[in-house]
Formats: sequence, structure tokens, C-alpha cells
Amino acid sequence: MSYAILKSDGSDLIVRPGSPSIDDLYYWIGCEIVELVPISPTLLMWVDEEGKLGNNNQQPNLKATLVAMTAGITDYIVGNVVFTGGADTDGEQMGLDDNRLRSLRTLDSLRVSVI
Repeated sequence: MSYAILKSDGSDLIVRPGSPSIDDLYYWIGCEIVELVPISPTLLMWVDEEGKLGNNNQQPNLKATLVAMTAGITDYIVGNVVFTGGADTDGEQMGLDDNRLRSLRTLDSLRVSVI
């Protein structure tokens, strides 16, 4: 079981073992309030709830925005994001499966820029 952090600065995808605590989410995203953005039942994206308010000078996260678009989300994503698996039948957070992690690594290898 693992979770992944996709930073808005374009640095490499960070993969951490286990499931993130709420404190881990605050730390990696760099925020005070997290927001859950469900991409699919097996892929959840955690973002800064206040990221677009300008208080934290969050930069657009182009790769996270591409992931959000696959779920039909038409808004852009800012700042660092954390990806986890969905929840099990008891509501407990699951880690990313190998296929999801491989897809995120493939996305991370792309060079994305604004034209």
C-alpha cells in the first residue's frame, strides 16, 4: 500500500509507503484545509481547499489538472496534491494499486507546459 505526491513545481512524483494521516496530507499539500477530489472509486486526489484564494501563492498543477479532467472536472488544480486509493467497505483509506501507481508514474514522465 502506498500514496503519491505530485508537486506543482514539476519535480518527480514522490511515492510513500502506507496510507497518509491527516497530518501527512497537510504537510505534503502545504495547507490548512484539505479537500477531497474523487477521480474514480479507486483513485482519490487530495488538494488545498483554499489553494485558489491566493493566500498560499499556489501555482497551477498541470499534471494534476490532466488527472482531474479524466473525471470530467473542468476546473484547474493548484498546488501540491496527494493521490490515494479509494475507501474499503469499512470506510478505511486504501493505498494505490500497482496499475494506478504505474499510470501516475507515466503521467509524471510527461513534460507538460502551458502554451
